[in-house]
Amino acid sequence: MKTYNVRTLNRGHWEDSFWSFATKAEAITKMNKMQSEYRRRGFKGTPGYDLAVFYGRKKVAGTKR
Repeated sequence: MKTYNVRTLNRGHWEDSFWSFATKAEAITKMNKMQSEYRRRGFKGTPGYDLAVFYGRKKVAGTKR
């Protein structure tokens, strides 16, 4: 079964996180929650803040704030 993986961009390189979901909607929801938490902690604009969701190796959704 293929899953959607939430990955982080850290210092110009994509890194796997331990979050994997069965549906794209669940992965995007988690991505948005992670960004909210990063903003709350004051990490906005720091490496690793911008997140993307990948299906295997193909980027399917992402944000850049």
